[in-house]
Amino acid sequence: MKKALAILIVCAITLAGCGNSEPVTGIGESGVRMAPITNYTEEESEAIRQELAERIVYKPSEDYHTVEIWLDEVGADNGYLGTLIFSKEFREKNYEFAGLETGKYIEPLERDGQQWLNVTVKALFKEGENIFTYNDSVLEIMIPVTAADNGKVTLGEFYTRPYPASSELDYYAENNWSKKILNLQMADVTHDGVEDYIVTMIMLPPTANVNTEDINELLDGAGEGYVQVYDGNVEFEPASSSTVKPIWEEDFAAATPGHVQISLVQREGLDYLLISHIQAQMGTYSFHYHVQSLDSEGREYIIERENLSFNNIDYMTYEQKPLSEEQKKEIAGFKDDISAWFEGATLLAGIEEVNLVTTPEQAYIPEQFYDTVWLRYLLT
Repeated sequence: MKKALAILIVCAITLAGCGNSEPVTGIGESGVRMAPITNYTEEESEAIRQELAERIVYKPSEDYHTVEIWLDEVGADNGYLGTLIFSKEFREKNYEFAGLETGKYIEPLERDGQQWLNVTVKALFKEGENIFTYNDSVLEIMIPVTAADNGKVTLGEFYTRPYPASSELDYYAENNWSKKILNLQMADVTHDGVEDYIVTMIMLPPTANVNTEDINELLDGAGEGYVQVYDGNVEFEPASSSTVKPIWEEDFAAATPGHVQISLVQREGLDYLLISHIQAQMGTYSFHYHVQSLDSEGREYIIERENLSFNNIDYMTYEQKPLSEEQKKEIAGFKDDISAWFEGATLLAGIEEVNLVTTPEQAYIPEQFYDTVWLRYLLT
């Protein structure tokens, strides 16, 4: 937070409406003068603060173990931002939920010629007269910012990543799972001139055969895979029990085929990560990809994103209808857009009927996964 001024926006500090699980939007306390965000005028800062307060909606669970954060409307298409999760130790204290703190820090950032805002969202709780934040579960929002022709600042799509109170990796450590490194590659996905460590690994339950080299066998044996990025500026030895933590990770598992695919891609001399989710279940189809770089804090800078979704269920008969020709055309357009990133790319992990995970012995290209997808959806 080097150049940023701390700016406090308290959404729904008043407790009206917080005692139930109905969605609530907070405008913030009136009459509080906010310091302007660095590089923006006071008027622009206030407009940004107001838009965040009006658009971010929350819905706590009945027992406040979780709080869902939404954009504009609960249940809206593409409106889900994330969920704040509270640790067991914190929940047992039975504090009273009091709303959200949205943007204690709003940090202006610049990345590859694009301006961004980094905003944090935390839960507020009350004990007696004291209102405080729960810091262990944070939703971080990255928002591209542009200046419109009329000179006003406009906010682009909200991209988020959660920071849960406890991670799956903590669970693995507590239950004696072991780590198996499958691959290590170097690429500068943080765009700071230093190559970062890209590690592909699997966490294996105590019953797994850790000595097998068959990746399908490892994953089918309830293994959970991860692609992790470690900052290249930090000394790190993948095979050791180093305390260095990854700045970013994405999980994959054979139990959720098609759930996620991760590729290392390049454009104009820069390295990026391409992440896609392609799923079809009971007449519903979902196609998504985005391309991102990172910074040393693991914040995601998304430079391209595309979504397609179809619901082909006849609710009168509950029969699944085949894809229409128009839907196939849309998938073909999606195919062309994502395939534009495949030149010189490496598929780090793609889970399907056969699990494709790049290793030092076998490097896969994205087409080896995605061609099976196009055959399935475009020729049927």
